[in-house]
Amino acid sequence: MRKFPHRAITMLALIALTSLAAGCMGADAPTMRRHEAQMALAERSGMAAHIPAGGASAPGAPAAAPGKAAAGSDPVRLGQAVAGKYGCTACHSATGANGVGPTWKGLAGHEVALTNGQKLTADDAYLKESIENPNAKVHQGFAPSIMPQDFAKTMKAEEIDQVIAYIKSLR
Repeated sequence: MRKFPHRAITMLALIALTSLAAGCMGADAPTMRRHEAQMALAERSGMAAHIPAGGASAPGAPAAAPGKAAAGSDPVRLGQAVAGKYGCTACHSATGANGVGPTWKGLAGHEVALTNGQKLTADDAYLKESIENPNAKVHQGFAPSIMPQDFAKTMKAEEIDQVIAYIKSLR
């Protein structure tokens, strides 16, 4: 049997308890968002393989093929694969349905209302900043600090550009 570090066991227990409570008590939206965010964190930290299927990706999100071999050199397909690799699709849908994070469908090039009352266009610069520094400009209706704050360090610049290409393709 494989040994898990204390942190992994704690996270798996938290996810299991949240899932049980959500299923037994008729979960409200904030509870489900927390559960989905925990699933995304588990996926990014490599613990998702030990969690039953059902929480690893957002409903309706296209399946992302891992690695460059399946995606070729198309930046959109590469971006889709990268989004799957980093667990982005656990919170962001490609279908128009909001989850823990805003849907990516129709986001690029459109106006976004922020929690601070500002409005801006979701251009490449906004999308890049939202990946690298998610709390800088939080989309209205969504909580800060749920999205991992380390993508600027963990993702390569080309991977961020590929995810942006994927988001822009979801018209």
